[in-house]
Amino acid sequence: MGADEISSLPTAIIGGGPAGSIAVLCLRKLGCEVELFEKARFPRYRVGDSLLPGTLSILVRLGVFDRVEAAGFVKKRAATFLWGGDREPWTFSFATPKTAPWVFDYGLQVNRDEYGQILLDAAGDAGVLVHEECEVTSVDPGGQGRAVEIQFQGSSGAGSKTCAFVVDTSGTRGVVAQAHRLRRSDAYVRNIALWSCFRGGKRFTGDLAGNVFSVTFE
Repeated sequence: MGADEISSLPTAIIGGGPAGSIAVLCLRKLGCEVELFEKARFPRYRVGDSLLPGTLSILVRLGVFDRVEAAGFVKKRAATFLWGGDREPWTFSFATPKTAPWVFDYGLQVNRDEYGQILLDAAGDAGVLVHEECEVTSVDPGGQGRAVEIQFQGSSGAGSKTCAFVVDTSGTRGVVAQAHRLRRSDAYVRNIALWSCFRGGKRFTGDLAGNVFSVTFE
């Protein structure tokens, strides 16, 4: 297969979360043909995200900010930190002049179930074939005149797809990294996170409403 023939093939995106949907929208902006493969069915449960103002700038440039804003997520205009029980809290503000439509002085606290669905819907509306409940099981990277080929297992059976490129946004699963033993661990950041959700907690009010609150203690 010639290089021109390979380059005319679609790009496969593995994973339909925010990273995968954003990759789809970026590639479609460039005029690329794309197909997305997601092993779950949306909406799916995930721990919530706290988006920085710069993320909203990306959403504007990709034409999906209005959809996200319409969801009514909590706005955060700053982050407040408490470093030790004997210190005063301090706040880092996102305040900045609105010099362009894509410049923001706030971020968003988003429900990932809803946020992920909004972005995945936008990917589909961009003319991309979205395969939900379709798990990529292997990736042949091709080379030397051979195109990339993925194998997948979906609700309607197994199949394969020949592609120009593969973008792996499967998160911690790391389909490509695991299959080709590319993943490397850094001992310094081999941490775990324990989390839970609570009702009835006291919230910031006034100028601090919606802020991230980060507390460090022994």
